[in-house]
Amino acid sequence: MRWVPGSAAYEAGVAELAKRDYRRALDDLERLIVQCLFELTKLGISGIGYKLHEKIGKALKACAEAIKKALLRYNQCAAQLIPSRPALSWTDIMDMVSVADFDLLRDAREDIRMQPWTQRINRRAMNLYFNIKRAHEEVERLNVEIRRLLTFMYDEHADYFHAIAHLIITNLALAHELSLRWEYRSQVHEKIVGRIWQTSCLPGFTGNVLTEHRIGRDTSLNNGVPLPPWAKPVVSAHPVAEDEEVGEDGIPGLSNERDAYHFVNFLDDLGKE
Repeated sequence: MRWVPGSAAYEAGVAELAKRDYRRALDDLERLIVQCLFELTKLGISGIGYKLHEKIGKALKACAEAIKKALLRYNQCAAQLIPSRPALSWTDIMDMVSVADFDLLRDAREDIRMQPWTQRINRRAMNLYFNIKRAHEEVERLNVEIRRLLTFMYDEHADYFHAIAHLIITNLALAHELSLRWEYRSQVHEKIVGRIWQTSCLPGFTGNVLTEHRIGRDTSLNNGVPLPPWAKPVVSAHPVAEDEEVGEDGIPGLSNERDAYHFVNFLDDLGKE
């Protein structure tokens, strides 16, 4: 029996052809988007010459035109489906930064497009939720790593001090080289400590900026070692305002007693055994 317009078999065949055209249009659109993303990735690679930059730029322009045509064809095929699929705009295409966003447009035995997790705003909220959870875990870890870093920096300072004191008599050239390296490391550590101190002054900071003693290290190695330069406050980095009162016990650049107490404890602990 021949199929005639209006028969169930004919309508089912037309619907299947429309789905085939829709899937092909979607595949073509996805392919062009991925190609465009790859070309954009090449632009960020170091060592690319000017001519190659021009070539990639021309390829991106051609790819953009092809994407517009593929997007138009996709919207036409999506409108012919029963039920019809929502049309996509150029902005929607630019927001689809992963292949998973395209996979959600495909047909399945169960229409998953109406599920809450398929909505882009819900997925962003989910990612934000898990990012916040990971951030809390990171804060706990950083509270440990900050003290480890400060302990390492002070132990290294003590090791340099003892090594130079020993070599200044036996090997003056090596002692001079270590002194240069020590000075360089102190400058680097000064920047690090400045960031750590700024972090400790943030609202909600739950850690501390005190050093510890490493397991297996002789605590007497830190005896008699002067404070490193990076452990002293840099007054020039915190200029005192004209109307700021600084008493005998005040520290320039620290606006309240809590910060001053915190900083004094930090310096005192660095000099402990």
